[in-house]
Amino acid sequence: MDRRVWRKNVTLALALLGILILGAMLMYGHANASPLADPTPTPTPMHYGGGFFLPDGRSGTVQWAERGGPPQDVRIASAEDYEQTIVELTNQRRAEHGLPPLKVCSLLTTAARGHSQDMSTMDSPWHTGSDGSTPCQRMEAAGYDYDYCGENIAWGFISPEAAMDFWYNETPPNDWHRRNLLNPDYREFGVGYYYSTERFHHYYTQDFGRRDDVYPVVIEREAVETSSRQVNLYVYGTGWANEMMLSNSAGFSGASWEPFTAEKQWTLSCDNGTKTVYAKIRNATSTVRGPVSDTITLAASDPYHLAVSNSEATFLYGQDTGQLIPPELRITISNTGVGCSLPWQAEGTVKSGDWLVYSPLLGDSGAILTVQASGFDTTTAGIHHGIITITAPTAPNSPLTIPVQVVVAEHIYPAFLPLITRNY
Repeated sequence: MDRRVWRKNVTLALALLGILILGAMLMYGHANASPLADPTPTPTPMHYGGGFFLPDGRSGTVQWAERGGPPQDVRIASAEDYEQTIVELTNQRRAEHGLPPLKVCSLLTTAARGHSQDMSTMDSPWHTGSDGSTPCQRMEAAGYDYDYCGENIAWGFISPEAAMDFWYNETPPNDWHRRNLLNPDYREFGVGYYYSTERFHHYYTQDFGRRDDVYPVVIEREAVETSSRQVNLYVYGTGWANEMMLSNSAGFSGASWEPFTAEKQWTLSCDNGTKTVYAKIRNATSTVRGPVSDTITLAASDPYHLAVSNSEATFLYGQDTGQLIPPELRITISNTGVGCSLPWQAEGTVKSGDWLVYSPLLGDSGAILTVQASGFDTTTAGIHHGIITITAPTAPNSPLTIPVQVVVAEHIYPAFLPLITRNY
């Protein structure tokens, strides 16, 4: 063979061998490389939907949609928190439309919770229960003797806010859930939430109702807790009641009938804890409905806060008349926290002499401290200074000091203010 041809063939063979080796290396390297993360992962389809059941018996599915989103497999901490969020959002929406708050009824809550759990077993969640029951039948089975009933359901929404938005943000004429939320004929409702690891994961039910002979009282739109003893009540009975009676005790101790008003500011009993307000109403024929009640937790961060009605005490003495103005000062010592009792003691000091007179030396919240000035030097014009210190061991802001002064002057000039009257 010609040497040049042989060299050419060898060169070609080596080149082919090199290509094969390089290809093998690339294949090996690709097989062992870490896969790159997909910058746009395919979302897991999730189903969202809801249904309505109106008091006239109409029902329907408003929406069944597929939306992209991550797998919803996270268990929430508390189903009660989800339910309470829907309770408060419902009454917030009603207030925005000038409607009274709905009272949470434990019987309706039982029915709603049962149906939410039942829906988790259905291929297609619906108002008809797995046993064939209707919403009103389930309420009746829970012990609720209804005269008016309705229901909202939803599934797939990962938060109670999202479920509420789904119900509320509807536009006429297809606003069936919204009509239930804003129906002025309801008085009570219950909310049930159930979480399942299967299918749609989140199931919500609202059961609405009215019992014609039950007129609820609602504290702060059914909020769980308050930090103030001063709360707002809503008392049902408009158009029927002429009078009402409210009390912090089941026996209505010390309570009396007063003119009926649906909205009322009320003072809860003192000290932190669960508080109950009782109510009953009476019409023109002396027919009484009630008593009914509602509860709220009073949780103040500062149950004891010492307060005085006067930040200082000043007396004026005229040398020409020998008159002390005023003859005495009365200072109310109180607890502006939520605690029932705030014992205190008073101690007075003066820079010179012994002219500061006060009583009592010990007291409790709401008591009045009487302060007088007697035995001070009246011959020389000037100012006598003293201090009363109020100490209440259980109040974090204790003690409080009240400066006391007696101004001695040759003459005190009275000032007269005009009296202005207006006829309407």
